Amino acid sequence: MKNILVIEDVEDHLEIVKLILEQHGYNILVATTGKEGLNVTKSCHPDLIILDVVLPEMNGYEVCKAIKSSPDTKDIPIIMLSVRSNPEDIESAYSAGANKYITKPFNLEDLINEVKKLLGELK
Repeated sequence: MKNILVIEDVEDHLEIVKLILEQHGYNILVATTGKEGLNVTKSCHPDLIILDVVLPEMNGYEVCKAIKSSPDTKDIPIIMLSVRSNPEDIESAYSAGANKYITKPFNLEDLINEVKKLLGELK
């Protein structure tokens, strides 16, 4: 079973993403701050990370950069999920190393397809 870390500070958003991913057979790890997300990434080395942009302590771009700059975690795929949809925010996410940027509200099927793609599960 693949482990997915969801770093999200809004409980409702966290629960929706967690529920959908669990229904598709993934084990979900949770962090509600950027620093907690980095700690969980280092200790559990998830197969994929779903990362919000607006977080307490460190924003999602900073978390993404930190994960992608470490030799131990740089290969973990990251999907950034955010309400921010302007081109500068999207560019910042990709510059930080994100593999995919999805805006909220999002289509659940699109999220699952991106997860499967990045985990190499789509045929």
